[in-house]
Amino acid sequence: MINNRPKIILSFCGIVASLALLQLCVYFKSSENKSHPNEFNFFDSHTERHLKDCPIKYAVHRSVEPIHASGYPGSGNALLESVVAAITGIPSIGDGGRNNITDPPPEPYDYITYVSHELTYANFFPKVIILVRNPLNAIPSLCNFVYEFQVLEKDENHHHQKQASEEYWIKFRDLRFDTEIERWKKTIEYWADHYDSYHRFIVSYEQLTDEYAGPFVTSTLAKFLNETQGVSTQSVDDIPCVWRAVVQDNGSHTHREKLYTAKFTVKQLEKMEETISHLIMKYFNTEFVDLFYNYETMIGHVKSSQEEQSNITVIVMD
Repeated sequence: MINNRPKIILSFCGIVASLALLQLCVYFKSSENKSHPNEFNFFDSHTERHLKDCPIKYAVHRSVEPIHASGYPGSGNALLESVVAAITGIPSIGDGGRNNITDPPPEPYDYITYVSHELTYANFFPKVIILVRNPLNAIPSLCNFVYEFQVLEKDENHHHQKQASEEYWIKFRDLRFDTEIERWKKTIEYWADHYDSYHRFIVSYEQLTDEYAGPFVTSTLAKFLNETQGVSTQSVDDIPCVWRAVVQDNGSHTHREKLYTAKFTVKQLEKMEETISHLIMKYFNTEFVDLFYNYETMIGHVKSSQEEQSNITVIVMD
């Protein structure tokens, strides 16, 4: 009679070993996909509905040649991160995540964009995405962030949802306007001067969020990202759906309830016009000069409106 006991024991040991190996693989896979601080993964705050409606890629860390992404604070940097992560399937990280803010971008390079407001380490990566927003809206947006951070004490329930009180805005505006409009200008100049038109992609917040221009701009951005080593974006046909899911359907995460219109003084508006005129002259023959012309026109309309209101004569009846 043949003794099958050794075979049974060997089979049992094989099963145990296979289960252990499977568990080990799951462990390393989960460790690989674990989020780093200050990075964006679109699914962290998204609903199952969008998974079924749209082929959005789950952002997973993998070896890639990253690019810089930079914009003045208040320009929609978090929204840009979410769009890039959704169309590439690779997370973005921000300065201060795996490194100190003043340190160079950290290794390993397993993130698609390194998002920073710091004007340092240009050309550390071969390409850059420059995010621009009209200072009429970018400066108030920064004020709202500072208000949330300081007054609401980092309450995550208010993140990108609360507008600063009008009193807080006026104090912020009058104290910091000159500094912030100069910072807005220097952010554009720093990155535009360090990268030529072949290695930079200029995107405006206004275009990215526009119902008609948004999907087209996102498709153009995808083409720019596809030229980066290790990146494969969504197909052109899927981009409009992805854009709607990230920008429109998920808009509550990127838009604040507006309680009032943040106004500037006429003198401050004139300073804005002067700043943008400088950029128009400096970058007259570039691909993004039309953007500055649009900003100049919008600021001019606001200034004219405020001047008309200030010239209204009030008649007091005895």
